[in-house]
Amino acid sequence: MVLKRYIILSIIFLSFGPKLSFALPRGVELKKVFTYHEAAKNCLTKKCRNKNKLVVNYIKFNLKELNPTVVSKTKSELSKISFEGISETGLQFLQRNDLDIAINANFFYPCCEERPEPKDLLGLVISEGKVISPPYEIKDEPCGKDCGKFSFIINFDKTMDILSALDLKDLSNIKTAVSGSHMLVNKSKVIKIEGAFSNGRHPRTVIGIDKKSESLILVVFDGRQPGHSSGVTFEEASKWLIKLGAHKALNLDGGGSSIMSVKDQFGKAKAFNSPSSLRLNGNHLGFRFL
Repeated sequence: MVLKRYIILSIIFLSFGPKLSFALPRGVELKKVFTYHEAAKNCLTKKCRNKNKLVVNYIKFNLKELNPTVVSKTKSELSKISFEGISETGLQFLQRNDLDIAINANFFYPCCEERPEPKDLLGLVISEGKVISPPYEIKDEPCGKDCGKFSFIINFDKTMDILSALDLKDLSNIKTAVSGSHMLVNKSKVIKIEGAFSNGRHPRTVIGIDKKSESLILVVFDGRQPGHSSGVTFEEASKWLIKLGAHKALNLDGGGSSIMSVKDQFGKAKAFNSPSSLRLNGNHLGFRFL
């Protein structure tokens, strides 16, 4: 009887989501999935089910077909300071650059004052062919050896890839780049990653590309919100990215930094996901459709 009740609840929960209006062109798939972790199958109590709730927010589109303007520049470009970014929220970034969609990007340092401040971006950042933050160097990383280790790149010919910093020999062909910590998916397979950072459930921001390197998959997992969404481990995130069609996927900054910003039908920036905090991040990655 308990199991049947769980199944009914699960179907209802998956079937009804919020009806939101956003001014996105045809071909951009914007969805919010209300679901449960697999562990919820064994839940006998409401507390257990709430602990295993999950909300997945994602955007998919073909980069070559829609040909959007891609923006990753930061407010620091007007500054002469040595830091590479001036922190702002995802909503401020989207509104300031008149974008349609945006997600948070690189890990950054220091973290996390509730006011604009200079940030050092960890790993490569390129906007419109200009290097804003240089490639990853282990000796310069205050948050550990993994932050900024892999980069998502868009070349001038609109091809995309996710590469190790060690493979970034020539930056001249790269138009846009942001960086993260771990490659979670390669050749449509889960990459096993051990450690507390990997195995805990947290809000996560992940970017994926399909096998043809034409379609982009932006995913933000809500987390740290009991009764709404518990977040995901790296492995759980990887499985979702594969389900959504990712051939490769990269973990970007997460936790309180995770945000998916979208312009609504009135031209206002809205958080499509439910951020665990509205943090001022070091940088973001955004798209403007013509």
